[in-house]
Amino acid sequence: MKKKFLGILSAALALTMLFTMTACGDKNDGGDWWKTTGTLEKNGDEIVFNDVGLRLASIVAGEDKGALSQIVAQFNAEYSGKIRVSITTVGYQSFEDYIARTVTQGDKSAPDIVMGHQSSVKSFLDYKVIQPIDVAMQETGVEFDLNAFSAGINQYADAGTGDHNFGVTVDAASMVVFYNKELLSRYSETVPSTREELFEVCEAYAKDTGNIPITWDTGSDFFNEFVMDTAVLQNGGTLYKDDYRVDWYDNTAQREIYKKALSSVREFVTHTPKLAEVGGSDGSGLGKFRENKTLFYMTVPWYFETVCQGYAAQNGCTEEVAMTEKLGATSIAGWFALDSTKDYAKKIYCDAHMFNLSNKVTDITQKAACLEFMKWFTSNASAGAQWARAGHVSISNVINASDEYKNDVVVANFISKWYPDIDMLNTVGINPYYQELVKQIRAMMSEGLLKSDNTGDEELIRTKQNEYNSNIALWGGDL
Repeated sequence: MKKKFLGILSAALALTMLFTMTACGDKNDGGDWWKTTGTLEKNGDEIVFNDVGLRLASIVAGEDKGALSQIVAQFNAEYSGKIRVSITTVGYQSFEDYIARTVTQGDKSAPDIVMGHQSSVKSFLDYKVIQPIDVAMQETGVEFDLNAFSAGINQYADAGTGDHNFGVTVDAASMVVFYNKELLSRYSETVPSTREELFEVCEAYAKDTGNIPITWDTGSDFFNEFVMDTAVLQNGGTLYKDDYRVDWYDNTAQREIYKKALSSVREFVTHTPKLAEVGGSDGSGLGKFRENKTLFYMTVPWYFETVCQGYAAQNGCTEEVAMTEKLGATSIAGWFALDSTKDYAKKIYCDAHMFNLSNKVTDITQKAACLEFMKWFTSNASAGAQWARAGHVSISNVINASDEYKNDVVVANFISKWYPDIDMLNTVGINPYYQELVKQIRAMMSEGLLKSDNTGDEELIRTKQNEYNSNIALWGGDL
């Protein structure tokens, strides 16, 4: 599993409990709490890095852990004798607590660089465990364009302050679609680009073969979160209000949008002929797809190798042949939009990782080295391609514009098809109650798919709204 989430407790609750127990400090009440010491040693315009050691705390603990290790090893080789990065992998259940505890208590194991989910930046900022990257750039002279990233994702780098930049968002991941080239060519000359075209092709295939045209894994948390949120966005909705509460039911317009979102996904299952089925956990839907018994397979991008290798083994071809000749890729843009003419119809919900600069780092050379690593990670094309193969799509304009990245076989044949326009991607943002939010979103989707029609949808929406708002109210309702 690529990423896992915290369970019942939100980051806000976990951090609140932590800081209550340890009395490590108060919330961000303004002022410059960060510090800088030392003087940069330079050789002309070049900063002299003399074997500077950096600790990177990473939440990446699944199949992509190996890819991150290889990328860091590449950086260490290129910067041998100058900068070396060591990785500490921290489990998802304790990541926020670990960062807060080690940084605020001056623990020797505290990270210099934090690589967590974008949704954590608000909590980290409010408890002063990170510092502004733009200020560090000014102090060190190590600069890169903090705006050279997908606007729909990078807009949250200021953690809602409208002031400093507190993070570098490096990637995106959402639901993606593989398709069988040979089967699809029998029913369409082009890949469906709208919901209407998709349904037309799937209906023809289902009536002709008696097979289900779309395989997906509705038992997956990722499915229920990514698909429901995408369906909401593609029908013009929002996920939460400015105060982090939700009005999914109380707001009449939002209520209708959430009903549309549920119906738009359910229709795949209730349609005659049936276009998809309910059931299956992560990766279980691959079987029918690799047996050439389904047109489309919707999954998460980090299953790329699993899908291609499995298909190749089943069909007696090489993985390269599977990638270049047998399998194609498309996005879920428009799949759940009941009105494909709207600007928001092609929005895709995604999650993202972000680099933060730990407030532990006060030495100016150490700060410069941290920024040098972030700059390299978000501008190196080969690292970007390797990270994309691991399921994390680059949102760096620098990487995305490079020929090395664009011409990579995986990027060219799959990544670029999953996200033909990087600005289609939208994240949840900086909600400190993210874990509780996705808990209710997932439940709404999974319960809604089990219903045969829209009867009871309003009550389902009302219940999940009230559970979310009640829970965050118990935790103070605000950070």
